[in-house]
Amino acid sequence: MQGNENMRERVHRAAKQRILFLPHTIQQISKPGRIISTTEIRQVIETGEVIEDYPDDARGHSCLILGFGTDNRPIHVVCTPKDNILLS
Repeated sequence: MQGNENMRERVHRAAKQRILFLPHTIQQISKPGRIISTTEIRQVIETGEVIEDYPDDARGHSCLILGFGTDNRPIHVVCTPKDNILLS
């Protein structure tokens, strides 16, 4: 759990600087019947729980966050914190 807390702090710190939505994310949040707003994604990043850790991800150390959007629907967000930006 300690590692997840550290990763969560890194995600929050990077997200405060800037969030970059990668093409895959844009595709996924734009699918008909699934439309997810950037506000919902920001909410998940801010309040969600790190449920998986990917230390060897090709983009850099990443994690999967589970949170809840509008109407309490579950939303998963993959995050890669960098020094001054969060890749999602």
